[in-house]
Amino acid sequence: MVAILNRIQECITSIQLLAIKGRSRDIAVLLLNVMELRVDLQYIALDANREAEWIKHENEWRKPWKMCKQLGEIYKNEEELKSEKDIYHLFSMIKHGSPASQHKNLNSLIKNMKATRNISFNISITNKELQLGLSGAKGIIVPYLFAAGMNIAKACTASFKIIARYGLTFHKIDKELKSQVKDLSKFL
Repeated sequence: MVAILNRIQECITSIQLLAIKGRSRDIAVLLLNVMELRVDLQYIALDANREAEWIKHENEWRKPWKMCKQLGEIYKNEEELKSEKDIYHLFSMIKHGSPASQHKNLNSLIKNMKATRNISFNISITNKELQLGLSGAKGIIVPYLFAAGMNIAKACTASFKIIARYGLTFHKIDKELKSQVKDLSKFL
């Protein structure tokens, strides 16, 4: 768990540096990493046996669980689950550089993406022609930093649950963290 938190911290530091340079696409790639690490912590926090499973798994090419399964267990509310999947999908498309190549029905994808639509690149369809662009990408840095902060908060909350299994509690920090997240959520 400490290694995961350390990796999240490294990514967040890099995100801050990239934000100074206005590199929204690179921030999105790092946010995908942060999201994956955060989901791992949340998933482990749901079941004490998963911590041992995580430590014991030996496949260095894959983690022991699929992201879709993890998200399905973490997010029972359909709207939250769809939002998380949309964000993961979009950041994955950005990471791999060709968002249209993997989807047969992009029109449906664009219509179904709600809050996550056009986060780091613009997609437009005119006269049955798909156009991708990065115009306005710099304007997305503030929401990306907000997303980074929300991922940190969720990762910390999950970590507190895991640490509590060993008899350590951080009630005061956890309470303050939840208060800050509540205040930030007002801006959504």
